[in-house]
Amino acid sequence: MSVAITGKVRTMQYETFVHEARERTGLASNCETIDAVRAVVETLLECLPGVLVREVASRLPSALESGQGRAEWTPGERLTVPEFLLRVARREGADDSTAFCHAQAVLQMLGAPLGYELLERVRAELPTEFDTFWGADPARTHMHQPIA
Repeated sequence: MSVAITGKVRTMQYETFVHEARERTGLASNCETIDAVRAVVETLLECLPGVLVREVASRLPSALESGQGRAEWTPGERLTVPEFLLRVARREGADDSTAFCHAQAVLQMLGAPLGYELLERVRAELPTEFDTFWGADPARTHMHQPIA
């Protein structure tokens, strides 16, 4: 019974997350939205140490992280914003300005599934130039109701 409930909650989280991401990015289809979200999430996870990667991944709908293209992945890479955006753009098949808009939309959505404390730990691992994605007080400003 617990596995069935957990699976149903994960599916609802996924559908809600994709719906909100599609609205925020203005993408035409769920398929394009999922590609954009995966590109941002996978690239973000590359920037985090292994223990934090597992914690973040466990709070996100599992279908959002495909794990593709990880052959050369090294946890905890210190990427600059331009390097981050280049990877997102490459994964998504988009240009840099589109990658920036999608990265900003997706990263701002992480407050709900991650919660304030974990989001702050994630931010602490990233160079301060990443604050451009969140604004002045990212965790509080962009904290949404938890996705149920």
